[in-house]
Amino acid sequence: MSKDVAALNAEIAKLGPTLLKLDSVGVYHTTPLPYGTEAIPADAPVQIISKGEFVLSLFAQSGRTTSFMIVNRYYQAPAEVVLKVSIPGRKIEELNRKSGRWSANATLDTDRTVKIKLAPGDGRLFRVAE
Repeated sequence: MSKDVAALNAEIAKLGPTLLKLDSVGVYHTTPLPYGTEAIPADAPVQIISKGEFVLSLFAQSGRTTSFMIVNRYYQAPAEVVLKVSIPGRKIEELNRKSGRWSANATLDTDRTVKIKLAPGDGRLFRVAE
């Protein structure tokens, strides 16, 4: 167990500097909504269009939404989420949890959707770039 905790701590250490540069503009859940949480607004720049239990966090820089984190709320099984992303830009980049650097992940097609595989309880941070 101590190896798992150490690995998680190392990942958090890599995410931290990037998250400190971003402003959180919302945290939303899919149904069933846990007590005290909010559903994803219809006008949110990222929409979850697949089934599953997820948490979506939106982040901004200079007042413009640029990034999002998606978390698999189900901790017992992996999940695949399909997102529709309307944040301006064509490329989805993921923050590498080992290096702390952004790396190319996918290019948004004309339908602006992207599929992301998540391990049980996993969360991943993305941004949209030109």
